[in-house]
Amino acid sequence: MPAGWRDAASTSAGIFWLLARSCYTVRVLDLAAVPPPKREAAVRLAIAGWTPYPATTHYVIPHGDGVLLCAWDGSDVAAQISQLGLKAGQVAVVPEAALRKSPDGMREQPYGIEQTLDGVSGVITSGRHRAAEQWWPDAPTLDNWRNFLRGAGIEVSKVDSLPVFEEFAWRSTSVGYPSDAPGSKTSATEQFAVWIAAVILAMPTIWYLNDLRQVETSKRAAGERLAATEKDLDAILSAREVALGLQDRATKLVSLFNPPEPIRLFTIVNDVLGQNKGQATIQLAEWEMRGSSLKFSVLATAGSLPPATTLVKVLEKVEMFRDVEARLDGARMLVTLRIAQPPTAMPSAAAVSTGPIPANTGAKS
Repeated sequence: MPAGWRDAASTSAGIFWLLARSCYTVRVLDLAAVPPPKREAAVRLAIAGWTPYPATTHYVIPHGDGVLLCAWDGSDVAAQISQLGLKAGQVAVVPEAALRKSPDGMREQPYGIEQTLDGVSGVITSGRHRAAEQWWPDAPTLDNWRNFLRGAGIEVSKVDSLPVFEEFAWRSTSVGYPSDAPGSKTSATEQFAVWIAAVILAMPTIWYLNDLRQVETSKRAAGERLAATEKDLDAILSAREVALGLQDRATKLVSLFNPPEPIRLFTIVNDVLGQNKGQATIQLAEWEMRGSSLKFSVLATAGSLPPATTLVKVLEKVEMFRDVEARLDGARMLVTLRIAQPPTAMPSAAAVSTGPIPANTGAKS
């Protein structure tokens, strides 16, 4: 330990600040496997990597083959000292454990409960050093005590009560030393080594966070593209509906303002009937056309009219004729049909030959 610190509790002014056990935390450092010449360096590295407070102050207490590292909030303690009108830099701060005698090595069991200024501490020893320590503000329950022992690997099946609390005695001088005492500062090389180790350990986390950020960015961009695509699709579907509506309207307007030419229709019907009259002599009689509807009658001047069903089949073979109906009305056949295509696409008479209509052999329609 640094020379001159054994009497740290006795400053020139005779003033020191004693920290109760609740004011600092303890970390047990086992150095049994570390060669004695390297233990001081191991302690400095452990201090550099353990900062439980924003402004951590460390205190080192050697104990057998290990040390107790005590840590507290240095800025908070300094503020409390200043509130009493004292200069924090001239007042030695000593943790309770540095002035309290411990009965380690005098117990029947490798564990016990020691009384402290503001509570109790459970301790476990292993060989020549302290292996674990736990502080409670009040006496722990039996379950808490068993959990503490179990955490250190001690069998608790036969532990059915708490051990007797051990009273403590004060030392005349403190043991241990603060980590910032002369001769105990961590070297620049060791600090750099700790910094390098921290950076190396942080690299996987940095890479993971970078990959996560890229994934989130890609997901956000994909969502925006999907929203834009859906918007474009809605616009396309709306335009398609409008176009289909316009097309249907145009078709209706064409059929309304461009009615089929009666003369061409008369020629087509007359040619179809003339090419398929068979043995009979038939002719067109009455003729009436309204919009796309056509109504006419057929008479037989020689022979007999073909059956109504046969006449319907012949006329339906013409592509432009739809909904053909025929019925016998006395000596004439009444025919009604609908024209399905505009006059510009009407077939010529030569293109609507449907084969001969069989002569009526006496069957009645």
